[in-house]
Amino acid sequence: MTITERVVPVVDRRGATKSVALFFSVVLLAVGVLGFVPGATAHLDQIQFLGDASGAMLFGVFQVSILLNLIHVLLGVAGIFASRAGLASVVHLILGGIVLLAICAYGVMILPNTSIDVFAVNGADGWLHLVLGLGMLVSGLYGQRHLPMDQERPVVPPLVE
Repeated sequence: MTITERVVPVVDRRGATKSVALFFSVVLLAVGVLGFVPGATAHLDQIQFLGDASGAMLFGVFQVSILLNLIHVLLGVAGIFASRAGLASVVHLILGGIVLLAICAYGVMILPNTSIDVFAVNGADGWLHLVLGLGMLVSGLYGQRHLPMDQERPVVPPLVE
């Protein structure tokens, strides 16, 4: 036998992208839900729907509002559903990363303790949104490069035959 075969393991990058999307989604969902849990959130009785008047602090560090918690919960739930398909995972990672980076940029640009501080974000929130947003965006862009688009597109029947 002169010909030898070498078996090279195939890496399913779609599975990895889906797992990463699920990871970020669970983190976002947990952060959003814990923002409503007494004990995890100090001064929960002072939580506001929006604005810097919210005195609620997740883990005593991150200022939270009902709006910010709802955004985290919605991103988390959407990501859990999106993590079932490769293309949806990529889209969720990219769009979710952009949303979180936009919240981070908003927190940097606004003046704290002013009427335009809609999300009730502080410095710790900014760092959290920066890390999560960059992580999601980079993961989504990396996952997009390794996604065979022709296998992910749904088959649409022709309208007229």
